[in-house]
Amino acid sequence: MLKMWNEMGEVSMEHLKPKDLIYVWGHLRSYTKIDENGKHRMRHEVDVKEINFVTPCVQASATPEFEKKEPGGEDKEEKHRNRIRLWQIFFASPYEWMDFRKDKVNPKHPDFKNRDTGEVLWLRTDDPPWIKRQLDILDSRFAYKSF
Repeated sequence: MLKMWNEMGEVSMEHLKPKDLIYVWGHLRSYTKIDENGKHRMRHEVDVKEINFVTPCVQASATPEFEKKEPGGEDKEEKHRNRIRLWQIFFASPYEWMDFRKDKVNPKHPDFKNRDTGEVLWLRTDDPPWIKRQLDILDSRFAYKSF
């Protein structure tokens, strides 16, 4: 069982939908409960402190390899996986990234940049929906402060 309190519960009710894939961080607790038949049942719950959306694995397409290669040698699926991995890294530690969304003058300037590695991320219209939902959660949690 997942337990969410206060703002975490409100944000979850607003943004989570059935069949969303998430991973959570929190405190795990186990306890024994007696059911209606008098049997002892072990129960587990997580007091959720953080939620992150995840994306399901992308299945390989039937496109021949020579058609999938990008000019840089990276195929489209690999490029997509690397970008999704970078978003997951971003959501795991958003304070390590600078947020340029509000101050962006040039559309070629990235939306986010890692403070240490210099890696960059842009929001795109074809992003998986969980990225926007997770950004909404972060924005509501941090009240639009820069990361």
